[in-house]
Amino acid sequence: MKATLGGAGQSAAAVLPGLAGELHALADQLDVLEPGRVIGELARLTFAVSLAATPAPAPAASATDPFALLTDAAVGEILGMSARTVVLLRQRGLLPGVAVGDKYVRTRRRDLERFVDNLPIALYSRKYANHTHAGPPAEPDAGSDDAAPAAPSRLDPGRARRGARRHQ
Repeated sequence: MKATLGGAGQSAAAVLPGLAGELHALADQLDVLEPGRVIGELARLTFAVSLAATPAPAPAASATDPFALLTDAAVGEILGMSARTVVLLRQRGLLPGVAVGDKYVRTRRRDLERFVDNLPIALYSRKYANHTHAGPPAEPDAGSDDAAPAAPSRLDPGRARRGARRHQ
C-alpha cells in the first residue's frame, strides 16, 4: 500500500490504471485494515490523483530585480542605442547613474524603467520628420496666376545649391 502514485510530472492518464489497482487492493483488505488506515490510504490516493490532474506550473518569468545594476552596454541594448549614447544621456543628467568604486558608473533597472516611462510619446520618427511622402507637387495650369517657380525638393535640400552652382 505504500507505493507512491503520481507526481508533478505524471499525467492523470498515467496515474488512473495504477489507481484502479490500488483501490482494488484496498477494497480486498477492508475487513483486515483498521478504519483510520483505510481513510489515510484513501486520502493518499485522492492526493495523488489531484496532483496528477493539476497541470504543471508554467515556469515563472524571472522577476527582474529593480535594484540590479546594468552596464552601459546592457542599457544601450535595452534602449536600442549605443553605450556611448547612454553615457551622453547620463552626462546631460537625463539618466541617473550609480558610482561603483572610483571607475565605473552603472544604471539601476528601476531608474531605467522610470526614464523610459517619462519619455514623451512620439507619433513619428524624428529622423524622417522633414521628409514629405506626398510625391512631387501637381503642375499648375499654364493660364493661372498660381504658376510659380517650382520649389526645391525637400528630400534633398542641397539640390538647389548644387543646381545654382552648375548653371553659373
